[in-house]
Amino acid sequence: MTPPVLVLELNDLGIVAARDDRPRLRSLNGSEAGSPGFALERGGAVVCGREAEAAWRLDPPRVRHAYWDRLGTEPFPQVFGGCANHAELAFAHLKLVLGQVN
Repeated sequence: MTPPVLVLELNDLGIVAARDDRPRLRSLNGSEAGSPGFALERGGAVVCGREAEAAWRLDPPRVRHAYWDRLGTEPFPQVFGGCANHAELAFAHLKLVLGQVN
């Protein structure tokens, strides 16, 4: 039997996931609307998605939201949640999403 295929849509707004064995969007961060492209630094780690998006309004300096749009390896002025640049931040977000759908 062939394992299910996971489909990810990546864009500057965030990530949406679906699998061919369940013909609907996968729940990410408790929502079928996907995981928005927001990252929150908390205790030296990164939290992505809805939780980070909610924190953005309350504590904007601790949240990044343009990393999918600015994907690259130019270093941040200081490390953000263990990530040195936008590419590492996008990778951290992708790893968190993959952990939720597999």
